[in-house]
Amino acid sequence: MECPHCEGTMRAQVTTPGRPYRYVTSGLPHVLLSGITLWTCTDCGKTMTEIPRLGELHRVIAAALVAKPTLLTGREVLFLRKHSGFPAGEFAALLGVDRTHLSRVENGRLESFGETSDRLVRAVTSIAAGNVATRDALLALSGRLRKAKARRQLFALSANHWKQAV
Repeated sequence: MECPHCEGTMRAQVTTPGRPYRYVTSGLPHVLLSGITLWTCTDCGKTMTEIPRLGELHRVIAAALVAKPTLLTGREVLFLRKHSGFPAGEFAALLGVDRTHLSRVENGRLESFGETSDRLVRAVTSIAAGNVATRDALLALSGRLRKAKARRQLFALSANHWKQAV
């Protein structure tokens, strides 16, 4: 194989459990991969990875995150949200939190969600991942929830009785 940067020779090495590849592209600092091919240029030192069946890998990572016994970190919430295909605003509406709160958790400015929201993140992303119809139904629900939250409740005093105004 020829290096795309300098046209030098690329040397292949398969990663092992003892010498794994840190998969930082996932956004998760603790994901390590073994059994993949790491290509290194003998001339310029640039490296490339060959990660087969990426969709399957992400499903396995998501399943491991959903099953973990401790609260999800912000990066883990972000990974699950993106893996299941939710935009931030719609996901926040489904969780019943403000979009800025979701952003603070995902970006590490808040340590994590509480237990209830953490469980909801796991449930919603598990249900939606890999099922387009279910995800679309949840997105439609989030739109209705966002509109309902934005709608103000007006009450009027009429003939000495309070009524909800339309």
